[in-house]
Amino acid sequence: VYEIHFPDATSNKDFVYYGHKKINYYLCKYLRLGNYISRENKPALDYIKHFGAKFHRPVQIGKYGGIFIPFILEYVTR
Repeated sequence: VYEIHFPDATSNKDFVYYGHKKINYYLCKYLRLGNYISRENKPALDYIKHFGAKFHRPVQIGKYGGIFIPFILEYVTR
């Protein structure tokens, strides 16, 4: 999932609701998701942490050397 976008979300509460549904959909389909979030994007890091993301050591990416934190989400049966 490169970017999470919800045109129906009109508030933070909506974003959390739709985000949870979208992430669960992709986790059920692929069992494992991963991506990178900028170290400076604290709201995104906090948001994905609520889904049980496992974070890895920050890495430098790109021409200008931005620092990004890789994360993995894994499907968990309950």
